Amino acid sequence: SRLNNREISYVVGGRFMQLVDFIPAPDHLKLRYLNVSLLFILALLAFRQPASRLVLLPVLLTPQAWYLFSYYNSDALSLFAVMLSAYQLFVRDSMLRRLLRGERPPGMLLAVIGLGLLVAMQYWVKLNYIFFTLYLGMLAVSWWLVNRRLPALQQARPALLLLALGTMMFLSWNVARHAVNDFALKERGAACQEQTASASYKPSAPLEQTHPNVRLKDKGYTLHDIIVGKDWPKRLFYTALGTYGYMEYLNNDYLFEAQAVVIILLLLLVFAGLMVRGDAMARLAGLSALGAMTAVSLAALWVNWTMDFQPQGRYLMVWLPILGSVMAMYITLINRGVLNALSALAFILGCYSFYAVGLVEVAKSL
Repeated sequence: SRLNNREISYVVGGRFMQLVDFIPAPDHLKLRYLNVSLLFILALLAFRQPASRLVLLPVLLTPQAWYLFSYYNSDALSLFAVMLSAYQLFVRDSMLRRLLRGERPPGMLLAVIGLGLLVAMQYWVKLNYIFFTLYLGMLAVSWWLVNRRLPALQQARPALLLLALGTMMFLSWNVARHAVNDFALKERGAACQEQTASASYKPSAPLEQTHPNVRLKDKGYTLHDIIVGKDWPKRLFYTALGTYGYMEYLNNDYLFEAQAVVIILLLLLVFAGLMVRGDAMARLAGLSALGAMTAVSLAALWVNWTMDFQPQGRYLMVWLPILGSVMAMYITLINRGVLNALSALAFILGCYSFYAVGLVEVAKSL
């Protein structure tokens, strides 16, 4: 059960259902209200804080991100948390940046608690979103390589306080969940899986009796078989541009190809601007972003090969805050008119995919 792992999204979902228990609606709709509310908060932030729009712009580029917020799943909370983190870190007038400048904004106590919770969320997100933290570490190393020092903070204490507060929140929760399971959570989880999983997914199942998509490496498949034979790169990238239901409903090839061309051109525009027009720090920031984006793709490949072959584009959603932060930092190096045009085209194609494919096909299956 996902309740037994490090993520907190399903615990949050359960508490939210208790909070809105008075609403006369089916439970699955109540859970959807939570994820829809998260997307609404991001939209409200973009409406009220114009400086946040570049960071949040990548959310508009793929309907797969919107779809994650339309039903209950653990990706939505993780994506929400890292997008908020990118805003706090890379927008000059964010609450975090104001605290680090030594300002004392109104409601400072609530701000510190909220930011501490945001720090804790970096421990609680799904594993693929941890690559955003990797990207931040690579940025810090890049800064040190260029300047031979870490970024100067006028007020270091707020940063240390938030880090300590968030870490304490996570550790307290982690100790509590192990304590209620007599510090045998891993063993109980394995026993539960053995007892409740279908025969092809049981840990004790002989290799030849496991599901056809499980443990392909152990079954003799090579990386070439996965990448070429099973067309893994195309399936991963295309499903990041719009796949609905349990991957039953896909765009047609023409729409996928049109979306892919627009997104690739946008990525080339952004990173070519950094590499050609930027200084050493801009180039290293671009390389850091590309490195983290490549790393999560390779991690997805490894999981698909060694554990469970499910090339789902949702693994790549951590690209969105990484791309947004790069654009927010170096928008002066990017042709704004071309960026706006490509973003608008990606949004239009995404809207067609979401409404004409996603909503129509899912509605037919109900």
